[in-house]
Amino acid sequence: MIKVGTAGTPNSAEKRTSFHGVTRIRELGLDAMEVEFTYGVRMGNATARQLKKHAEENNVSLSVHGPYYINLNAREAKKRKDSERRILESCEKGALMGARNICFHPGFYLKQDPDLVYANVYDELMALTEIIEKKELGVRLCPETTGKPTQFGSWEELMRLCSDVPGLGMTFDFSHVYAREAGKGDFDEALKAMKKELGASFLHDLHMHFSGIIYTEKGERSHCDMDDCGEPGFKPITDSMKKWHLGGTAICESPNLETDALKLKKML
Repeated sequence: MIKVGTAGTPNSAEKRTSFHGVTRIRELGLDAMEVEFTYGVRMGNATARQLKKHAEENNVSLSVHGPYYINLNAREAKKRKDSERRILESCEKGALMGARNICFHPGFYLKQDPDLVYANVYDELMALTEIIEKKELGVRLCPETTGKPTQFGSWEELMRLCSDVPGLGMTFDFSHVYAREAGKGDFDEALKAMKKELGASFLHDLHMHFSGIIYTEKGERSHCDMDDCGEPGFKPITDSMKKWHLGGTAICESPNLETDALKLKKML
């Protein structure tokens, strides 16, 4: 089963708050909502606890998108420490609101050797997962497949990390996988390899993003509504979801959040 929801509060919610977002998700007949901390973790502990209660009462599954200002391969020690702090803050608030999956963009190559970058990101994620376990937060780090070749986070790299780092999850962003290779990203190739390497159970509990995507030869340029730009389109995504028996959560990042989320849920 795939729970379908929106990246942030639906556009049609009465107010632009996470609390009203959960209410609207349930009214629409959707199943999930990703709380967006993309510009900073700005939520009090009391609010997070209230949100957990409200989400449980409405049977809405929550996840968290961490801040954009994260680079686990930063050259400067301070930037790496700040990245660690932002991820941990996202995890702590996520735990209070009952979220399990903590999504974030892991970093940039900065013209360094990919193997060196992998080693740096691996070290950071191992340290972070140890802290999460020690604090008993009960959340799962889910680094996201990224949409530009300058960004660390191909599906191959994240698959390897999930094999190497105990308990690590992944955010499989269909539009990013597609755009990273300028429209040549192959969902079936990725999911087949992931099933072989990580097992069918990993695919049954996958965190996913989807939207329309505009791209150039340099990869992702911007998100768009699924029907407006036509790529990658609903059918290739839902076909792969069905073919590989995917389960977990699918979060819509199109500008027209709930419209595309409802279309995908209907197709599933």
